[in-house]
Amino acid sequence: MSVNMRYGIDPKRTEKFGKVFHTIDFESNPNFRGSDYIDKSKKVPCGEFLIDGKRTKVTIHELERIMETAQASLENLRKAYKLGSMPV
Repeated sequence: MSVNMRYGIDPKRTEKFGKVFHTIDFESNPNFRGSDYIDKSKKVPCGEFLIDGKRTKVTIHELERIMETAQASLENLRKAYKLGSMPV
């Protein structure tokens, strides 16, 4: 199951957000069981993270790390802007 339903996104309408915006998605592993979720299994991929035509199988821990990295990146950009340390 696709989270962002990228097939329904028109790349022309989203190009203002970046060239890979419409390709970012996550597809759940249909074989991922409830017991895998409870155990937070390090071995069983919970799904595939997709970006720019590349697919990467990820575990829950890796998916959480992707989220943490994205949040930290946004926060760093916000701080740099507020401090005026970005070039004009």
